[in-house]
Amino acid sequence: EVGLTWRDFPPMTLFETADKQNIEPAKWSEWIWDFVNDRIHTERLKKEFQQWISSIKKSDGNLDLSYGSITTSVTNELAKVLIGHYRPKILSEMQSSGGRLDRKAKQYKGKKGFFGSKKNEEDYFVVLRLVCNYIGANAMASLTTLLTQVVTIEELWLSGNPIGDKGVEHLCFGLEQAGHADTAQPPLISKLHLQSCGITKNGYARMKKFLDSYEHPLVVMMGGNYFSGVPTMLASKGATAFENQICSLGDKKMEDDFRKNCQDVVVKYYDRILKNPKTTKWRKISLDRACRYFSKADMPAGKTWWAENLQANGFGKDPKGKKDDGFFLDVREKCSWEGIIWSNDFVKTMMTDLPQVESEALMFNLFQDLLIRVGTPYTGTIEKEHIFDELKTNMRVRKQLKLNQVDFQKFQERFSSADKVKGGLMKVKAFVEYAAAFKLTLNLFQKIFGKYQDEKGDVEKQSLFKAMQKDPNVRKFFGFKKFHYKQFDDLFKSISFNKQSMNFDNVVDFQVSEQNRRRSSGHQRRKSSIAQELNSKIPPMAEPPRVLVRVQMPDISILTMAAFGDWKVSKLRPKIEEKMENRGTPAPEKYKFKLEDRTIEDEEMNLWTLAFTHLQTMPKILTLKVSVAEFRAGMYELLLRSNMREAVSVSSAKIVTVEKNDLVQITKIEVDEESQAIRGMVEPYVDIKVGERVLYTVEDQKRMLSACILAAEDSKYKIKIVTSRSVPEEYRGKEIELGDLSQISRPSGWISLKSTSGQVCVRPKA
Repeated sequence: EVGLTWRDFPPMTLFETADKQNIEPAKWSEWIWDFVNDRIHTERLKKEFQQWISSIKKSDGNLDLSYGSITTSVTNELAKVLIGHYRPKILSEMQSSGGRLDRKAKQYKGKKGFFGSKKNEEDYFVVLRLVCNYIGANAMASLTTLLTQVVTIEELWLSGNPIGDKGVEHLCFGLEQAGHADTAQPPLISKLHLQSCGITKNGYARMKKFLDSYEHPLVVMMGGNYFSGVPTMLASKGATAFENQICSLGDKKMEDDFRKNCQDVVVKYYDRILKNPKTTKWRKISLDRACRYFSKADMPAGKTWWAENLQANGFGKDPKGKKDDGFFLDVREKCSWEGIIWSNDFVKTMMTDLPQVESEALMFNLFQDLLIRVGTPYTGTIEKEHIFDELKTNMRVRKQLKLNQVDFQKFQERFSSADKVKGGLMKVKAFVEYAAAFKLTLNLFQKIFGKYQDEKGDVEKQSLFKAMQKDPNVRKFFGFKKFHYKQFDDLFKSISFNKQSMNFDNVVDFQVSEQNRRRSSGHQRRKSSIAQELNSKIPPMAEPPRVLVRVQMPDISILTMAAFGDWKVSKLRPKIEEKMENRGTPAPEKYKFKLEDRTIEDEEMNLWTLAFTHLQTMPKILTLKVSVAEFRAGMYELLLRSNMREAVSVSSAKIVTVEKNDLVQITKIEVDEESQAIRGMVEPYVDIKVGERVLYTVEDQKRMLSACILAAEDSKYKIKIVTSRSVPEEYRGKEIELGDLSQISRPSGWISLKSTSGQVCVRPKA
């Protein structure tokens, strides 16, 4: 697949490398296995590097590789390629601009200066996101070199990667060397995200010491690590007053409400300055007006904070302002609009991205060891049972999710919406995002609804009704701009535990599902990896290419024919059947085509679209497989015990247990494309059949017991009750003769015909 053979891994070289890294001989085989897998994974992703680079220009200088299974080796190789691509362009631009570069992300062109509407269509690189990957401390030297060579990078996101104190040391040392070089262009890095990176107080102290002497603007976010009692945001010596103030707001000692009020004011008024630059109303900003939402006790601190930020961004004071709290916004030449943009962008990042990213990084960090031990790091999947076991045994994870105890049913309910792949595997990205959203919502719920809860912890309907009328925070929590009783009633019915009050867990689960729904469907959705986005796009077909179609028959024979890329699958079907008849092979009655083990449902799709949808490329030879249904409607005998359920999903309610050798009539068949499991719909036959599973009504106990038909002749029936512990002892295994069917009901539902592991559960009955 990637062009490697075992010749690329000489045994003696591997042994010598393991010995140099002080690997114990007893663990050499395990180390070699990981080494080879890492090399293969690196070579596989190297094929996508050029696509990633080409996508940076399309995404305004952003490269998002979050949850991309990026390892240390991949990072080292990627840094070399990025430097090779961008460094010559940067050197050329430095020569033309006199040796210094400005921030690319803030440059606009047009006569309107900063407020122009068009961006420079240059190939520049500004933001690198590597959130929640497997990047260790050994990759920090390469990333630091990248920051000092590709100096246009302004943001680096490493949240959720186990870089530790050693990684912090590499970053600090590299930036120190670059900052002290007077002749070189200093890196423009201004934001560094290190949330949940396994950093201890030693790494924190090293970063603080570095920032105290760093002459350029840099803010570092370090929440979710192994230290406490200190601010989680740090600013460098060269940071502006705004950056220093916003970092002081990150101190846990400051009240949350006051911090949020400050942030809300900045976002609100900076937005209005930016959107209405020529409006006379906003040429002068009064501090009293800006601080009118503060309480009287917080107003002095708020005024000072606001004034320092305006001055830090180049606004002069108005001498006619009352109490020296007015500022001029008239003269554009004297105002640093770039500072305003940076401040506004930073506050928005703090309020929207940081809490979610920090929670996700923390949850990913908690599950990383488990993923490496029992999961598949290169595909980002893990067995659901292993996640469940981790929730049961890992007190730290339960504490983060506010779960005292975990039972399997609750686990299934809570994480049923998380993305699943084949069988019982779960995508770690989906689980981490859900867990982080749950934690954030839980904290928000406690903060907003604490005063409305009763002694049981529930929220009464009447209390919630009044709260939604009067409290804008409650309406915002449920996504309501205005209050309408019908909306409230519909909402209450959808998530209420009973008719009088809403249960705490139900409200939180509802809000988590709403968050995930909005993120997956609206503009708030975080982008998937660049590789996935590029693979999902189908390029235009300039001229239909010629392609050779190979068709694999059920008997493993092969048919070949020439076709064009604009041919539809429905056009291929009659031609393939004609070739079958010419070879003397009759076409199956019902069959479908498969490509890469995925059934082609839409046969009106042309071969070009089909190839890019399934293979992400148009090959010269396209191999299709004729898939004939393994099961058809008819009578079947059970080969093993199974459960009859209401729906196809195994999580649906159970109707009855069907025993081995029972007789069932299958009328409809469904196939799960991901797990390849096959399930059939059981419906009663016209006549009663011997061996059929029925439900016998016991009138004195008002319950139904599972039974099997032993005999059915001349309107006389004999049944045998199942021998199960759930059945009363006096009925267990009892044979009963009946004169009619008044006490018998014949169930219908879904049963498994073939399991996810490939085990066949039934056989045809003549």
